[in-house]
Amino acid sequence: MMRIATWNVCLGVKGKKEYIKTVINQEEIDICCIQECDIKPDYPINALTFSNYNIEVEQNDTKARCCTYVKNSINHKRRLDLEGENNNVVIIEVGDSKKFLVINIYRSFSTQHGVTLMDKFTTQLDLIRKSSEKNPNYQLIVLGDFNLNYAKIHNSDYNYKSYFDKLNEVVQSLNLSQIVRDNTWSRVVNGSIKESILDHIYIKDVTQVEGLAVTSPEVGDHKLIKFGIATTRHIPKTMMRRSWRSYSKDSLNEGLTA
Repeated sequence: MMRIATWNVCLGVKGKKEYIKTVINQEEIDICCIQECDIKPDYPINALTFSNYNIEVEQNDTKARCCTYVKNSINHKRRLDLEGENNNVVIIEVGDSKKFLVINIYRSFSTQHGVTLMDKFTTQLDLIRKSSEKNPNYQLIVLGDFNLNYAKIHNSDYNYKSYFDKLNEVVQSLNLSQIVRDNTWSRVVNGSIKESILDHIYIKDVTQVEGLAVTSPEVGDHKLIKFGIATTRHIPKTMMRRSWRSYSKDSLNEGLTA
C-alpha cells in the first residue's frame, strides 16, 4: 500500500520545511504533492530536503508553484518529458509490477509570460491527456489545488463554469473520478466561515483507494488530503478442488482400467 497526499501549504515551503517534515513523517506519507511551494530558480533545492525523502520541483524560470516529496523507499522516476516548462505541474512515475503516473497540479490565479489563465489551464489538461496517451497501461493519479469549488460543479451560474467544462471533457474521456467530497479550504471572511472543495484527486480505479482522510494542519487555510492505494496487481489464481463426497471405489477402478 502506497500512501499519497496533496497539500497546499500556502505562501511557500521555505519557512515551513520543518513543519512539513513533521507532518509527512507523522502521517507516514510516501508521496506528498505540495502546491504554493513558491521556489525561485536560484534557491538551493538541497535546503528544502530532509532525511529519507527526495524533492521534485516544478520546472519554472520565474517561480515554481508546486513540488513533490517522495520517500526514498519508493521507486520513482521524474517524467520531465511529459511536463514542459512553466506549467505548474510535476509528474512522477512510480511502481514496479503496477505503474502509476502521479500528476501534481496547481491552477494559479496569476499569469506568466502573458499566457491567459484559461490557456494555462488548457495546457495543464492537455498534459494529463497526453500523459495517458503515451502511457496507456499506467494508472493516472491527478491531484492538487485546482482552485475550482467542486461543490459547484453543476452550478450553471458559477464564475468558473467554463473551467469545469474543460476539466470535465478530459476527466470523462479518461474515465477518471473525483474522490474528494469534503471541504478542503476554509477561511473567515467578514466574520463568516467560507468553505470550498478546491483540492481535487482524480483516479480511474477507485476500488484501489483506501483510507481517504481530510485533516486540518496547524498552518494555512487548506487541509491535507491523504489516501492509500494498492501498488501490486491482483492476479487471480486457478485452483483445482476435488469433492471426496462423490468418491467411490468402483468409479476409481473404472477410471484406471479405461
